[in-house]
Order: sequence, then C-alpha cells, then structure tokens
Amino acid sequence: MAFNGRFLLNMIDFAQQQGAKADQLIKLTGSTYEELSKEETVVSNEVYNLVVEKAVEWSQDAYFGLHAAESMNLAAAGLIGQITHSSTTVKEALEYCCEFAKLGCSSLPMNLEKVTDAYKLTLTPEPIWAAQSDLALLQTVEGVIAFTIKEFAFAYPNEALSSQN
Repeated sequence: MAFNGRFLLNMIDFAQQQGAKADQLIKLTGSTYEELSKEETVVSNEVYNLVVEKAVEWSQDAYFGLHAAESMNLAAAGLIGQITHSSTTVKEALEYCCEFAKLGCSSLPMNLEKVTDAYKLTLTPEPIWAAQSDLALLQTVEGVIAFTIKEFAFAYPNEALSSQN
C-alpha cells in the first residue's frame, strides 16, 4: 500500500505552518519537494507514518490531522474534488469519492453502502498499515473525515445529507 506524494506534501506544508521544519520532513521521505509534487509519486506506508509522526511531534499538535484538513484548500482534493463537485447528487459524489479515494491513499479505502433508509460511509484501514502506527492512523482518519465534510459542505451547501441525495 502507498500514499500519494502530493497528499503527504500537503501534510508537510501544513506542519511547516505549525512550526515544523518542512525541509526536515521532506528529507525523511527520501524525495525532493519537486518529486513529491508529481502526480505519479508514491511513498510507502513506513515513510508516510514517520513523516506524520514527526509532524505531530514537531508541531506539538495532538490534533494535527484534523487541523491540517480544516486548513487545506479545497483544490488539494484535485481530480476527486472536481468529480464530486460536478456530481448531480451527494450520493453520486460519494460513490465517485469512494472509487477515486485510493488515488491519494490506497491504505484507507472508502466504501458507501445502503443501510435501511440511509447510506453508510466507512473507512477501512488496510490492516498491515493500521498496525504500524496508531498515531498516523488516527491523524489520517480524522483528517480524511474532516476534509470530506468540508468538501461536501462547499459542494452542496444547501443539501441535507440524506438518503434522497
């Protein structure tokens, strides 16, 4: 499993705003800023975990993932954001989001399922990655949830998140 370099770079950029040294975090990846910026760049679970753990430590922010997601520009969603914003319903947007989420983070796939009169969105961490770092897992899950809510609130400001949508 792996994480998109741009996804990690967004985390590094936020960590820098919080007082961490971006150059030190980038050095931990074994890549350059330019390499991480490329669409095709991926980093391993171990590298991602190490960078997130150090970002939390060096920023001294126990809610780093949540705060990073809250501060991210919606453009950080890239293609996924464009697709969800052009969807005709929230349900359709969530289906696309689940389908394409693995492009940014294959270790935390999303799934949408119908339950009774509603839909349930689940994040199911890949077990090997989840076992490697409780801290990176928590920061990532909180961040993904916060960013997803932010993105959908922007895309569908007048929609209720219900089964009709």
